[in-house]
Amino acid sequence: MTRERINAVIAEQFAVPIESLTDSTRFKEDLNADSIDLVELAISLESVFNLPEPENGEFTAPATIGELIAYVDSLSTL
Repeated sequence: MTRERINAVIAEQFAVPIESLTDSTRFKEDLNADSIDLVELAISLESVFNLPEPENGEFTAPATIGELIAYVDSLSTL
């Protein structure tokens, strides 16, 4: 369920077909995401998943969708 929700947010934000997204899709190289795109993605995901803000106040974006899914899953088990 996490994967589908994350992919839906990414597909909408980056205007790409959801079917084109895989765990190995890279944000910068494959989706041409810049730092503003990644901040907007973090804000969207915080809202969708009700995630806590990072303790240091900074979000370090994972390189791939698979890494992002693992990160969100790890937060949901806390």
